[in-house]
Amino acid sequence: MKVISVTNLKGGVAKTTIVYNLAGVLAERKKRVLLIDMDYQANLTTLFEGEDAPFESGANIAKVLVESLPLASAIRETTISGVFLVPADIDLAALDSRFQNDLNAHFLLAELLDSVRDRFDIVLIDCPPNLLLGTRMALVASDAYLVPVGADRFSMRAAMHVQQVADNIRKRANRELKLLGIVMTRVQARRVTRDYVDLFRSRFTSKLLKTQIKERTAIQEAATHGVPITTYEPTGEGAEMFRALADEIKL
Repeated sequence: MKVISVTNLKGGVAKTTIVYNLAGVLAERKKRVLLIDMDYQANLTTLFEGEDAPFESGANIAKVLVESLPLASAIRETTISGVFLVPADIDLAALDSRFQNDLNAHFLLAELLDSVRDRFDIVLIDCPPNLLLGTRMALVASDAYLVPVGADRFSMRAAMHVQQVADNIRKRANRELKLLGIVMTRVQARRVTRDYVDLFRSRFTSKLLKTQIKERTAIQEAATHGVPITTYEPTGEGAEMFRALADEIKL
């Protein structure tokens, strides 16, 4: 079982969009996928809920962590065949205060994932837009991490901070943690975007992935309809971008 965190300190860089649509790619490749929503905003959870909000009751990742429940109690089936979700809720915002005196809290998610290791091929963790305990738990539990960035200087600085935190976690808690790459998202055909692509390439060199996730209306339309782009428009450019991303990071 491979565990991958999708993370950046900055919000609005399509972390959830990447997790959701990579799950669609992996599903069409017949992989068993577990998604964990570690973001208290619960955007990934919302994508799967629709109007019925079926995940509002029952266990979620916050209850599992705070109440020491089995991870299996929070794993829910989704509308995508072979893809399962551990939902989030607002209680994740209180993780740091809840575990402020627990020196081993960083290892909780890793220990929980060990209990379901034989059930899934890949775990994708949607991290919150910060570097607090939830993100650190995810990185300690992960084999690798992916950093989405927008075409702006704030994203570049945020990506650098993520790398620094990940390097510290690699030294102290998870020697196997590696960077899959930095992927540019919401890319538009404008001169300022091209300039930032060049800037990111000069700063991150080979760590900047060749695949770019371009701004496409169909990707948002797919989410509105409650399906990944590979289902909504399987032969379109959007689906091909996420397939290319999965190939480049060897999923």
